[in-house]
Amino acid sequence: MFNGHQLDVGEEYCLINFAREDTEWPASVNTLGCGTVNEYGDVHIMGNYAYITLGYDTTPDSGSTSGYKIWLVKEADLNEAHDELVLWNPAEILFEYALIS
Repeated sequence: MFNGHQLDVGEEYCLINFAREDTEWPASVNTLGCGTVNEYGDVHIMGNYAYITLGYDTTPDSGSTSGYKIWLVKEADLNEAHDELVLWNPAEILFEYALIS
């Protein structure tokens, strides 16, 4: 379960695994679950995902972060199948190392 707080009411968010194995755009992702922000600004995402099947990249990125990258993104930034990140809005993403600004 993932709980997010202080978000825009009614907005749809998805929790994704960004596997840096491909550097093509749009970027391939695994969607772990999605949810709608409630009237209190909270989103609760429940998923049932086989983590063993997630892509794992052992090469550190420019910020020395390696491994699983779990991000909270707006659902609108994903394609319809939820398997590609098609829009890049870094100020609206909860990264593994920084809060949403």
